Amino acid sequence: MILLMGRLGEGAWDRLLPWLRNMLGLSLIVSTVFWLSSSLALGQQTGSNQESTQTPPAKITIEDGTELQLRFLQGIWGPARRRCLWCDRTGEAKPGEQVHLVAVTEVRINETVVIEKGALARATVLRAWFTDARHDPGPGLDLKLDWVKSVNGIEVPLRASKQGKAKAFKIKVLSKTGGTFASPDSFSKGLIGAMTLHLSDLNTMLHERNWVPAGTLITAFVQGAAGLDAAEVREEQTRLPLRNRTVMLVVFRTNDHNHESASVSCDDKSIPAIPTRQYTILELQPGPHSCTVEPGNHVELMTESGEEYFLHLRPRMLSVGWELDRVSQGEGEDGMAQGRVLTP
Repeated sequence: MILLMGRLGEGAWDRLLPWLRNMLGLSLIVSTVFWLSSSLALGQQTGSNQESTQTPPAKITIEDGTELQLRFLQGIWGPARRRCLWCDRTGEAKPGEQVHLVAVTEVRINETVVIEKGALARATVLRAWFTDARHDPGPGLDLKLDWVKSVNGIEVPLRASKQGKAKAFKIKVLSKTGGTFASPDSFSKGLIGAMTLHLSDLNTMLHERNWVPAGTLITAFVQGAAGLDAAEVREEQTRLPLRNRTVMLVVFRTNDHNHESASVSCDDKSIPAIPTRQYTILELQPGPHSCTVEPGNHVELMTESGEEYFLHLRPRMLSVGWELDRVSQGEGEDGMAQGRVLTP
């Protein structure tokens, strides 16, 4: 630069200096504009990436093996019911007949209801035969669970076992204290039971039914992963009833032929003694709770908002005292249906 100044002379340098200043300013302006445009483009790209990561998923998947409880809306029976001469035979099931059920529990995925309580379900009668009352006291029916409706109207396939494929099964019905329950009859268990008769087998035989009464509960499982349109599912949430923020706990007794009243406390707060065939309803806050019966046991519960929980109170069979057991929603609702609410 000094050499250049010497060659140009003072006059020429005075004339060149303003031009250099203008060029330097223009260069700074161009650099600034380039930096700003690059930053803006990068910001737009980052924003678009964030928007893409925040885009809701297109599908909501109900995983294979998801469990739910169903209730038969109609009574069905096979030819075995003919042994009852005074029974109505108009409901005798025939192969190919469709059977209607309803969901008694809802299915949620990340707090989103995908199968609501009361959703319609269907099964199909595949075979009906006349059974032997001594060796095969069941209804004489083979059923296959078909589907249950999702909140957006999709038929979600079902099966009757936790694992495996959807297939027909011989239905077994037991009448218990908490209601009537259906399940697939196991051939291996039946064979073992025929060879070795135990007290539990005798008790099962006494409670086995040769038909499926309306209201009978059965456990079902989703067959294969079911993908639902996420937008439709979210839209259906607006018509569902608002979820209660508290927890409902029902403590009930069935007809246990015991005229004494039991004293139950939850979280160290006593509740009125519950006579036979009555129940009481407690409203609790979500979280851990502990309920105790004296003399007897205690039950620990971890509860969630909007859910219902049921405790069955009954006298011990072979000892003095009481037993407090947590039961399913279906069994709890059956227990409530058989009794009446405890009045203060």
